[in-house]
Amino acid sequence: MKILVLVMALTFFQNASAAESMSFVQYDKKHAEVVETGIESIISYYGENSLKEKRSLLLCLDRYLDPYYKYDLSYAGKIYKWLDNELTKAPTIEIKEDIFQLLQYKSDSEYEDCEILEDGEITCAKS
Repeated sequence: MKILVLVMALTFFQNASAAESMSFVQYDKKHAEVVETGIESIISYYGENSLKEKRSLLLCLDRYLDPYYKYDLSYAGKIYKWLDNELTKAPTIEIKEDIFQLLQYKSDSEYEDCEILEDGEITCAKS
């Protein structure tokens, strides 16, 4: 019985540690309005806000760039160009991963056969 309790306690603490390293990101109407206003608003908002707000904006962009939702932003090409530039400057691995995922929505993405390694480096399959 004591061994079972010890195993359960260790499992709880391992799961608690994993939960602490996870983050919760959400977006709201404010983020959607920024995206709908245009590329200048997106760049400005991203540059002036916290890491949490950056991730919220990127999550909102996921909705607008995902082909499933069929948004047709006339400035999507400018967004992809900006994201490509931001990928190398991303302040955290989480933001880099978010940007990388968005860039993969682009039909002619140069990152199509690539992945981000744990250290944040991008590696691509050789053709």
